[in-house]
Amino acid sequence: MGREKKNFGRCALCLEYKTLRDSHIIPELWYAGLYNEDGYMNEVSVDVSKHPKRVRKGYHEYLLCQECEAIIQKYEDEAKRLRDGTGLFSQDVADNLAVIGGLDYSRFKLFQLSVLWRMGVSANPLFAAVSLGSDEEVLRQWVLHGNPGEVGDYGCAIGCHTYKGLHAKNWMIPPDRQPLIMPRSGREGWRYITIFGASAGSSGL
Repeated sequence: MGREKKNFGRCALCLEYKTLRDSHIIPELWYAGLYNEDGYMNEVSVDVSKHPKRVRKGYHEYLLCQECEAIIQKYEDEAKRLRDGTGLFSQDVADNLAVIGGLDYSRFKLFQLSVLWRMGVSANPLFAAVSLGSDEEVLRQWVLHGNPGEVGDYGCAIGCHTYKGLHAKNWMIPPDRQPLIMPRSGREGWRYITIFGASAGSSGL
């Protein structure tokens, strides 16, 4: 009973009061390259006053109810297909560029938007750079109702990060907020870039 009361609260996605799950901010599937054989990863800060610490099972907090976890899981399943190459095809269009097909566009974009939104609502100081303002409610509604928006709305990109020609799959860098000016419209906004697992993802506002 005590544990149930502790985990009871307002779901950040549907805004209903329910029992909350210990939700990952960045999906567990992207941590695979970070864990050692004991299931831990090491967190190291550029602040020399902070000692390294071991982290188990990524970064998570009581955030979503079971029903909303199921909504986001559909988006994460689509991202897992990209990681595993399941049912996809690709065509090389340049020496270092290929077009990948076979993904569900809506679900894959919503996966990326859901990660951005989760970082924005997280209480973990690791994600403090993500400040969404009024966009937070827009993204909440889109993630909840499965609306990816138009192609140019909240543009997202995800790619494979390399170091000296090898895939960088054993490190993570917290999100960084950078100013962004759209080249055609001149509209100003923000771009968030984060690197996790074997992939680098960026979302621009």
